[in-house]
Amino acid sequence: DAYYGYRAGGGASGAAEGEVWSDARVDLMPERWFRGASVLDVGCNAGYVTILMAERFACDVVLGIDIDAHLVAKARRLLRERARATRQRRARDADA
Repeated sequence: DAYYGYRAGGGASGAAEGEVWSDARVDLMPERWFRGASVLDVGCNAGYVTILMAERFACDVVLGIDIDAHLVAKARRLLRERARATRQRRARDADA
């Protein structure tokens, strides 16, 4: 996961889990490729880019797969954390 810590601001050496991520590759992708689309990310690693694409582009369905069960487990955990943070942020915004 050190690769994504370096590239996408996630993981042990980058931004804390649950913080906003960025990735130069995703920044170059046109939104029209993904909005409302079904997306398959083969070799998703720990899911940083997969989750970022889903959040940024409002994909209809996003599926990330990887051969490494440890990375898939991490991706699931990151997704739960991101979803929880989003729900909390929306609840705070609704109360404001």
